[in-house]
Amino acid sequence: MDKQRNQDKVKEEQASELVLANKVLASQNKEKDKRIDELVLANQEKDKLVYELVRANQEKDKRADELVLANQEKDKRADELVLANQEKDKRADELVRANQEKDKRADELVRANQEKDKRADELVLANQEKGKRADELVLANQEKDKRADELLLANQEKDKRADELALANQEKDKRADELVLANQEKDKRADELVLANQEKDKRANELILVNEELDFLRGLFKK
Repeated sequence: MDKQRNQDKVKEEQASELVLANKVLASQNKEKDKRIDELVLANQEKDKLVYELVRANQEKDKRADELVLANQEKDKRADELVLANQEKDKRADELVRANQEKDKRADELVRANQEKDKRADELVLANQEKGKRADELVLANQEKDKRADELLLANQEKDKRADELALANQEKDKRADELVLANQEKDKRADELVLANQEKDKRANELILVNEELDFLRGLFKK
């Protein structure tokens, strides 16, 4: 009788332990399923981030191509500015030569006037002729001064346009620098995204190890 009671008691204890083990196993299975769901969500997020990284790299390549084209255009305009400056220097040299010629003729005019004054003292008729020619010379000098003023205005306009082109090139260089900074920032964020993916992969591996440990414990309970 006592032996039977002891056997029943042992069976009840074993049944209780089995029920408790089943509860623990069920809880562990539930936790394992929860972590599997989290791993699936993490993988989906990882795929999304990889897709965004690919898109960002494509956009980066596109902007790099645009920057190359912009630099080529800048070089082209720089060459045009060099040619314009060479033309400006050429015209400046021509103006210098024209001024030298004008000074030479002015000296000749002074000498001619000195000779004219000398002859004017000698002849009244020569003075009258000299006066007439002097009037013509005044008109010629006025015309010459007018043309010199026009040339000066043309040179000023040319300098103004060259300055405007230089300012435009500076603005273009500024925007190119801003684009380079933007690309650097984008590369920095892409590196941060890569590090985040590595951290996510690390956590996924840790979750896999936890799952393996749970499977091992489950195997122990089954035994």
